[in-house]
Amino acid sequence: MSGAILVIAVVVAVAAGAVAAWLGVALAQSRRLAAEAEQGAKEAAKVASEQAGRDAERLAEADKALEAAKAELGAARTEAREERRRRETVEVPLGQARAETAAAVGQLSAWGEVLLGLQRLARSRNWSILAGPSLPDPWQGSDGDPLGALCAGLGTELEAIREEVGTPGRLERDKGATVPIAEGTAALALVAQVELLRRLAPICEELVVNVAPTAGGGGLLVRIEAVSVGDAAQASRQLQAVEDAMASLDWAISAASSGDSLSVAILVPTQSPSSEVES
Repeated sequence: MSGAILVIAVVVAVAAGAVAAWLGVALAQSRRLAAEAEQGAKEAAKVASEQAGRDAERLAEADKALEAAKAELGAARTEAREERRRRETVEVPLGQARAETAAAVGQLSAWGEVLLGLQRLARSRNWSILAGPSLPDPWQGSDGDPLGALCAGLGTELEAIREEVGTPGRLERDKGATVPIAEGTAALALVAQVELLRRLAPICEELVVNVAPTAGGGGLLVRIEAVSVGDAAQASRQLQAVEDAMASLDWAISAASSGDSLSVAILVPTQSPSSEVES
């Protein structure tokens, strides 16, 4: 009986040792798993903290960019308001200046028309006195044609010089050639060239006037040739007097001598057919 009890006691002791060993292993494994879980949690927390820091930095940068954009937008709006004020300040005087310029151009055009009309009356009166009422008026058909009026005036003046001074003259013109010229310009050109013809007529034997477009077609060239000039020094003084009187116009005037003849070229400024005051 006592032997059986001893065996049972041994078995129980062995079983208890096995259970204790298993419990020790389980406890160790549990502790290890707990330590690993704790370490994983720490690492996850660290990663989350670092990510949160980075997110906070990006958010701060975004806030700065937003503030900078707001500042730029404010500056742009301020500049736009200033630009509108500048335009309002400039456009009103500019519009007034354009209107005044248009009015001045219109006034000059009217003056030119009147001046050319008066020149026509003066030349027609002289022509009727010299030629008589039976001959046709050389101005006929030149209404609205400043170039035609200029040539008609030069032609009648050459005839008047022939009758009054005795110096023959002729006008050369390509009637098919047209050059846009303002009425005021035509009137000034006529007055200047008539004065030059009158000054050269007493000291030469013939006058030849050639009216033609320039080589490029952008201007009008009037060439006066005094043939067989008797007093070159006198001719030079007469030409200089006319040039001095025309100095403020800034027209191109040139003279050349060939033998005893003097050739004077006057470049008359022209206008574009579409020249207008910009609005």
